[in-house]
Amino acid sequence: MEQLVNPILSDVARWMSDNGLRLAPEKSECVIITGKHNFAVPQLSVQGFQVPTRRAIRYLGVQLDTRLSFVEHTNTVAAGARRAAAAIGRLMPNVGGPSQAKRRLLMSVVHSRLLYGAQIWADTVRDVKKAENSLLMAQRVAALRIARCYRTVSDMAALVLARTPPASLLALERKRVGESRKTGVLVAKPVVREETIRQWQVHWDSTKKAAWTKRLIPDLQRWWHHGPRQVSFHMSQALSGHGCFQKYLWKRARATSPSCVHCQAALDDAEHTIFLCPFWNDN
Repeated sequence: MEQLVNPILSDVARWMSDNGLRLAPEKSECVIITGKHNFAVPQLSVQGFQVPTRRAIRYLGVQLDTRLSFVEHTNTVAAGARRAAAAIGRLMPNVGGPSQAKRRLLMSVVHSRLLYGAQIWADTVRDVKKAENSLLMAQRVAALRIARCYRTVSDMAALVLARTPPASLLALERKRVGESRKTGVLVAKPVVREETIRQWQVHWDSTKKAAWTKRLIPDLQRWWHHGPRQVSFHMSQALSGHGCFQKYLWKRARATSPSCVHCQAALDDAEHTIFLCPFWNDN
């Protein structure tokens, strides 16, 4: 690699000098892209300056790491998206505040950061759990505000209530649309979205999170097309199981007992309050 690259670097520097351009070799850096765990770092130089080797470098807004796993990229964009979502989310209290349509603008801000360059890393990130989780964490911050959920609600449940597919699936969706434009065989966005929802259903069926929400919303296709367009603060409590229920409050040291205050039931959770408690039969 040294025998091949160093002469080329010299040719580039010479060409720039001959054409009245100035190179800043002290700003140069490189990344070794390889699937090997152990490798010798090549000694590369530009105009006498040693080129340092980095674990990842930014190129056209995308972080390229040694193994092209894009973990560094997802961690970077997810951190920025979380900060943006947290800052904007302070303007959107769970009780009252903007409408659902305006709240969705928050997710558009998050997605504009998360999905940059999605056509490059979409396939890889789907197979790297760490990178996929970073994207989910950023989405969760916005989804909690959109669906007016308690902050203890899981990412999978929050995304379902916010009607937002996981970012890794949205990245594949963008890649498919982009590739269809290049080939000239255009694919309608509704058709692509239907495929995204089908893949989301597979994630939803396999997750061990959000057991109560999965019981109420087992079919994402039906929820997407026929579910309510706006989830209120109290509806989110009923659908997530996280809210003003004695069992939930007791687990978090906010109540002295998990029993129902309206009847003799030993546990007052979402299922008991909505379906079983006789106090609410006439309400």
